[in-house]
Amino acid sequence: MNIRALSLLPLLGLMACAGASVTSDFDSAAAYSGSRTYAWITGTEAANPLVEQRIKSAVDRQLGAKGLMEVADSPDLQVATHASTSVEQQVNVESFGYGYPGLGWGGWSSSMVNVRNVDVGTLLLDLVDASSEQLVWRGVATDVVGHTVSEQTVNKTVEKMLKRYPSAKR
Repeated sequence: MNIRALSLLPLLGLMACAGASVTSDFDSAAAYSGSRTYAWITGTEAANPLVEQRIKSAVDRQLGAKGLMEVADSPDLQVATHASTSVEQQVNVESFGYGYPGLGWGGWSSSMVNVRNVDVGTLLLDLVDASSEQLVWRGVATDVVGHTVSEQTVNKTVEKMLKRYPSAKR
């Protein structure tokens, strides 16, 4: 591996610890202003039922803040979440010392590389137009997680995820 690639490894390690990576995508032609109601549809539940409950509560809260109301019949939108975890390797490189012996400047340096497996959680939030059954908005969040995810973490992640969703309030 070359020196440039090695110098990027600490940055990648820090990025993994920086919190959830959140993106969203949407159909710009969708008529969001007419969407006032939603209903849950089956998605892929989180392995931990408590985390699943936290996800649904956070989504309900954020959609309510956007002016949407949950209904049992004839919703404008259908909402589904898909939660999963995978094991990925995290690489941390710690370097210390001074000088650049390879360039003839003397000195000493040392590096330590740690590789560990981490659980990475992914949450997809889909909003589907109920009449056309077409996906109109999708949010995706990924983060390093433990065996459980706190209510605070779920709330912050879902809030960040839905930040770009247009408000139905007038």
